[in-house]
Amino acid sequence: MIGVTVSAIFPGLRPPPCEPKPETCHRATTNQLLVFYGSLLLTAVGSGGIRPCVVAFGADQFELDRPQTQHGGRRSFFNLYFFSMGFSTLLALTMAV
Repeated sequence: MIGVTVSAIFPGLRPPPCEPKPETCHRATTNQLLVFYGSLLLTAVGSGGIRPCVVAFGADQFELDRPQTQHGGRRSFFNLYFFSMGFSTLLALTMAV
């Protein structure tokens, strides 16, 4: 995400703004497109690599031989995790969009 933000902030990493006439628009250069699409690719790979592992890493924190974790510690963790993921998706799709 930092790469996408940097490519939007620095003028050398984005094409110049278009004039009201469409004939004066300049396309992005190959380097500008490489920075932008490379940043998007790294964001997708990072998100896809961490999201499936978070649930397993969180569940591994509970020890089954301790009595307080046998009475629903993992169950409450999964309930809280999936509730927060669903609620954040709901907020993102209704408030942000």
